[in-house]
Amino acid sequence: MTNLEKIYEVKKSKWFKLGDIFVFATALALIVVFTILAFTIGKVEQGKTAKVYLTKLFGKDELVATIDLSKDNSFVFVYDNGQAELKKYADGELSNYHNYNLIIISNGTVRVEVTDCDNQNCRAIGEISNAGASINCLPHHMCIKITGETLGEEVDI
Repeated sequence: MTNLEKIYEVKKSKWFKLGDIFVFATALALIVVFTILAFTIGKVEQGKTAKVYLTKLFGKDELVATIDLSKDNSFVFVYDNGQAELKKYADGELSNYHNYNLIIISNGTVRVEVTDCDNQNCRAIGEISNAGASINCLPHHMCIKITGETLGEEVDI
């Protein structure tokens, strides 16, 4: 049998053998699984909370409150003479405060909506939702850290 006859015989045979189909199905399944994992790694699974701290220049940060992120809510963080308080927000009451941050909890995310600090960096951070993420307001000595169980580590770089 010549080389041309061998080529002709191969062309006449099936395009895929049973083993080929198994290999392609396995490869497709792996692609689907890894694609799903890529979009879910680092996402908070359950028990997600935000811890609000009063940061201190010297010494340990003081926990002010722990907020459940599964419920939409609004809070006002008020800093006054080295003391901090987290209060439930009612519309229009910000004019009563000085040195404050309006914290909004919405759809499992946290953000600082309004603040009266000079640099506004805490607002610029925007929404955070992944465990380990934080919002800091240095003028008001406030730090919000997301805690909870995750499916894996999220890399920011």
